[in-house]
Amino acid sequence: MQTLRGMHTLVIDAQYTEAEYRAGRVGWGHGTYHSGIALAEEAGVSRVLLTHHDPTRTEDALDAILAGLRAERAGRDGPEVIMAHEGLSLEI
Repeated sequence: MQTLRGMHTLVIDAQYTEAEYRAGRVGWGHGTYHSGIALAEEAGVSRVLLTHHDPTRTEDALDAILAGLRAERAGRDGPEVIMAHEGLSLEI
């Protein structure tokens, strides 16, 4: 955790929802959206970029997940949450 402190942007694997993970994907080597955000929050990271999406998930589904994550976090301090996608360009 100490090595993450002071980072501006954390890029982290977030392939599954919590429900998908618990339903049989534990130990597959991929994280969840919530675990990635929690790690960034705990480390005091300013921005978290969620990546490595399930290849069967559509862009609309990713947009809906992101909207839900942002709604859950509305009014709270913590990292800006961004869903990685093809063509995304960020200033670091």
